[in-house]
Amino acid sequence: MVKKLWNYFWKKRIFNFMFVGGVGYCVNMGIYYPLTLLIQNQVKFAGQVFYLPALLVSNPITIVFNYYLNKRLTYKDCKVMGFGLGKYMTVCMGTVLFDMAIIFGLVQYVHIYYLVAVVLAAVIMFGIRYWIVNKWIWNTQRNKEVVNV
Repeated sequence: MVKKLWNYFWKKRIFNFMFVGGVGYCVNMGIYYPLTLLIQNQVKFAGQVFYLPALLVSNPITIVFNYYLNKRLTYKDCKVMGFGLGKYMTVCMGTVLFDMAIIFGLVQYVHIYYLVAVVLAAVIMFGIRYWIVNKWIWNTQRNKEVVNV
């Protein structure tokens, strides 16, 4: 029963995307949190918002990691459309700006601890990223061949 359930979820692209996102989140936090501690007293960005600049370092690293993991696990049966990594970086870095706005709003106006706000922003942006990546990076509708780019 458990094996059947596992196989069912593993065959569903969205669950693979969630798995990769979860692993990527752990990688991101492994870079992001120590950076916030390092720059907390040295970086003044928008007053005392030390937690946002660290995202500009940790996210690009995580995005590259997630791209290759998604390519191997989530979209192994799909053709990459064009410059996959470049497009993936563009999409994800664009959504990072929305992440930063959400995090800033949650911390400054709702008074949520910044690490909790980072989690909430990732959850909020998950569906948007999944939809964009499916439509713009990997052609999940028309192409079903594996391409090693």
